[in-house]
Amino acid sequence: MKFSKKILAAFLAALMAISMMPFTVFAAPPGSNTSGTDIGGGISIGGGSTAVGEDPYLTFTGTESFSIKTNNNAKNWNGTLQYSTNSNTWTTWNGTSQISSVNNVLYLRGTGNRQITGSNDNSRCWVITTQGTVACSGDIRTLLDYADPESSSMGDYCFAYLFYNCTSLTEAPELPATTLKRYCYQYMFNGCTSLTTAPELPATSLQRDCYSYMFDGCTSLTTAPELPATTLANYCYRNMFSGCTSLTTAPDLPATLLSYACYYSMFEGCANLTTAPELPSTSLAYNCYQNMFKGCTSLTTAPELPATTLARYCYQSMFNGCTSLTTAPALWAEDLTDSCYRGMLQG
Repeated sequence: MKFSKKILAAFLAALMAISMMPFTVFAAPPGSNTSGTDIGGGISIGGGSTAVGEDPYLTFTGTESFSIKTNNNAKNWNGTLQYSTNSNTWTTWNGTSQISSVNNVLYLRGTGNRQITGSNDNSRCWVITTQGTVACSGDIRTLLDYADPESSSMGDYCFAYLFYNCTSLTEAPELPATTLKRYCYQYMFNGCTSLTTAPELPATSLQRDCYSYMFDGCTSLTTAPELPATTLANYCYRNMFSGCTSLTTAPDLPATLLSYACYYSMFEGCANLTTAPELPSTSLAYNCYQNMFKGCTSLTTAPELPATTLARYCYQSMFNGCTSLTTAPALWAEDLTDSCYRGMLQG
């Protein structure tokens, strides 16, 4: 009996020791054909450095069958893109052919890319053909390096014009990069008239024209994303939301260090915009607010303009055509400069 108790005690001690041992999940090496299967608690296997629970590819989901092609029928990326209809078997896309969904789904991923369109040219956009609508989900950086998207790097014009005039696109992919390059998102969703929500834009390091015309003409867009950058770049927000006629509220604009034409025509033609954001900067730049709210016919109140030192054309046509504006902002500046208030409250 005593011997049995000793054996039982040893057995229980062994079980306790085993239960306290660390458990390690080993991910498949980058490049292996895995489906990103979830193992308990949302741990994704085979995704490299993608976030926990995220698939290492973009997913296009349609309400009807659809196809994707490059508008110029050419390979515009500088690495490799692959497509799949089941997320297991992958085929290299050479850009000269059209790729089609199966069961209304198509997956895309890339490696070795710093650009996908790579030019200030709308002929390189992707054309989605369908009788229905298409949603795109996932991290856009998986087109650059699906095995390690967080370490991927964009080049100039990286995604410029990518979904240009894709009127069937209802959902945009995630854009989590915090450091941007010149023109990287320029015209990216221009004319996407079915897009209702913009992706989050957490970038704090901007370069010239990075967001210019990004959502221009997105007439169904109702909400703008937060824009946390406090130091701006030349033309960075130029025409970013111009023509977004369903937009009712503008995002906060906390920047205090402005740059040449940084807000140029940012909300021009946003006919349903009723409230303007605060503009805290006291140091202005050439053309910085030019045409910013031009044609915003529902705007009833102008923001405070605390700057006392102006720059050329800084407020030119800022509220031009704002026919519902009943109160003008106080203008504290005593030292004026060329065309600083030109056409500011015209109409």
